Amino acid sequence: MSETFTGYVQKIKIVANGTHALVYVGPAQDDVDVAILYLFSDDTLAEAVMKISMLKLLQRACAYGFEVSVTTPNDSSKITYVQAGPYEIAPNDQPVHNDFFCVMGKDFPDDAELVFDSTTTTVTVTPDLVRPHMIFLASLPDTIPTGWNDVYVTSSSGDSDAFPVDVSDKDRYVKRVFCSGAPKPHPFTLGIAANGVIDKDGTLDLYADPILGNRTDYHDIVDYAINNIFNVNETFLRQNDRDDEIRLFSIFDDSMEVLEENCLCQEDPGTTIMYAVKERVNEFMEQFDETVDQCIAFHGSTTNTRGSASRGIDDDSRGTPEAFTYDGTEYSHHPFAETPGATAIYVNNSTAKMT
Repeated sequence: MSETFTGYVQKIKIVANGTHALVYVGPAQDDVDVAILYLFSDDTLAEAVMKISMLKLLQRACAYGFEVSVTTPNDSSKITYVQAGPYEIAPNDQPVHNDFFCVMGKDFPDDAELVFDSTTTTVTVTPDLVRPHMIFLASLPDTIPTGWNDVYVTSSSGDSDAFPVDVSDKDRYVKRVFCSGAPKPHPFTLGIAANGVIDKDGTLDLYADPILGNRTDYHDIVDYAINNIFNVNETFLRQNDRDDEIRLFSIFDDSMEVLEENCLCQEDPGTTIMYAVKERVNEFMEQFDETVDQCIAFHGSTTNTRGSASRGIDDDSRGTPEAFTYDGTEYSHHPFAETPGATAIYVNNSTAKMT
């Protein structure tokens, strides 16, 4: 038998060297139930993923002030299940002026817009991309007041329920997850990154990528790229709305040092081609707790502005290969990548035709 109680997360306390978290849930700080989320070193991968997901949900509920339901056994305070909502829409994280911002949901029509309603004003924003499961803004307008706003989706189908968000004008995020992907430990993942370091000729003659000083153009090219991927007249990724199963995120870290592990792009000194160094993608992404199947690296070299791509290599030691047919030909692929595919693209490529 189990017990479920619902309320606001008043406080979370990580104790005993991170082995468990005390979660205080109730209507007020002096009226709470205390539950415990245990984090064991011998947890299976599935158990660890589930517990981390529950902890992240509880942390967001504490930060943003929405209700959760916590389930424990009758004879224990051990958390076995956490639920929030159901909500019609869910922001991907805290909205920050001039940063990426996404809202997740279901069956968004093409004319969907976001409305931010505060105590002082109401601001309606036209998204840069609308998919049935996701509304994407490349840059949150600074006309939206800081502090608490109710955000909701308005369209020809009507208005969604509102969700409270705390709008900030602080530093933009290093990593922004646009879409969390299929609810499993390893969804197909597309990572978009501002390259950290450029190799001049393949001899590790390294220099800092100029793109790290150009975040505005980076946001513009990410907007251009995902519209090319998910919004042009091509249906491979979007067939049956399968793109809602893809984990999609962006990384822009202007504190990167000039080190080999931060180098995803290599210039060809004899041409204007920039090569994508797929062999470093795994090490690069590990710094941000990510594993990807495909990586798009944007760079700011002014000499090597011609893009290139390098296909991924399947990991044939994990999983069972799956058969599929494309253009009438049968193929098979494994569910994991040993070496991710990688693409290198110039940050101002939107002035030319996207390949």
